[in-house]
Amino acid sequence: MGIEDKIENIESEMTRSYFSEVYSSYLNGNYRAAVVSLWSVMVCDAVYKTQKLHELTEDRWAESKLNEIKKLQDDNSKSSDWELEIFEGFYKNKKFIGIGEISNIRDIQKKRHLCAHPILSEGYTLYTPNKHSVKSMIINALDDFLTRKNYYGRDVFPIILDTLKSNSEYYSVTKNIKPLIDNYCGRITHHALYHIFKDFWKFSFKLEAEEAIKNRRLNHHACIHLYRNIKKHKELLDKVQGDLDFFENISHNTTTVTHLFSFLCRNREFYKNFSNDFKLRLKSYTEKDDADDIFDTFTIATMFLFNNEDEYFTFLKSKVIEVKRFRLGLSEINFIQEVFHDEDCENNICELTISLAEISYDFDDADQRFDVLLHDDLFKKFSLKQMNRIYQIFENNSQVRNRRRSAEDKRKISKRIADLAG
Repeated sequence: MGIEDKIENIESEMTRSYFSEVYSSYLNGNYRAAVVSLWSVMVCDAVYKTQKLHELTEDRWAESKLNEIKKLQDDNSKSSDWELEIFEGFYKNKKFIGIGEISNIRDIQKKRHLCAHPILSEGYTLYTPNKHSVKSMIINALDDFLTRKNYYGRDVFPIILDTLKSNSEYYSVTKNIKPLIDNYCGRITHHALYHIFKDFWKFSFKLEAEEAIKNRRLNHHACIHLYRNIKKHKELLDKVQGDLDFFENISHNTTTVTHLFSFLCRNREFYKNFSNDFKLRLKSYTEKDDADDIFDTFTIATMFLFNNEDEYFTFLKSKVIEVKRFRLGLSEINFIQEVFHDEDCENNICELTISLAEISYDFDDADQRFDVLLHDDLFKKFSLKQMNRIYQIFENNSQVRNRRRSAEDKRKISKRIADLAG
């Protein structure tokens, strides 16, 4: 990417405008002026980032630094003692930049002083950098600081947490959580991203305090989207593998574990990292049986336990036969489709719902299972062969045939068969 393209990636419009003057000086061969103005532009952008950090996150370091600068300027408007310190703060306190970046920034400040002040020991001359070194400083300034937007720290965690809690009705539509998380992930350091993910993990799968229980669904979906951003960075994935003791330290409250199963289904590779003992403990939940529908979750949300889709559906079909009261509603179907989003998945779901309808054990159960079969989201996906199989259920199962709704359902199925047959 060229310098012109990098300039367009500067977040602050004011900084972009100022930087165009720096670049113009460089192109015109005014190298001393370019370096002097480059430092000034960097300082302006550092103040902008500090103000932005304080406005959006009420960051204490940012607030303290802004107050300190104001006091210094009130006492002595010509003082520049604070300029490098603001960058040191982004390095030491906020972890926004690393050792390489702060070293380059220190060098730019040093070169700026040499360009702006005569060197007494060298006959009162001004330092004149060459074209190559100025270009290098410009590129370093852009890459190391000016174009960076991820200057938020770990302290945005309570802000995200409170946003989800305060707007729980909006975020109950969980697809609305992704833009919120992605917006912050584009502005936080990798270090902060990892720790915020761990904080959400704790609130999602470990804590049993009232607030954690109340907002667990929202928090665990935030955890899902944070991990999608974690997966973009190999060094963060390595951190996850090194922190397995933390990630295995969860609450084994049954409801809490269902949320962990949901997370693992969407991130099956995460499960592979766990110790064998922890894997066995998770598997044990799939072997439980209870009148509570929650145990259907430990049947349906188990994709992470299988090597492929076929193994998973073979397991589900065995459960259909084994567990008389097994329920598969539209929300469960949508979940399966979200995890396995291909045509084979749709066909497997169609076959599974037909198998369930075939063994309906009473009128209410038959009504519920035919509600699923006849729902528009699924009904139009059945092949002609599958529709004929559904029609045959009325002949083979008296619980389906003798229902109050039987005639109405049968007419709808007959019409669909005629449409498919042409």
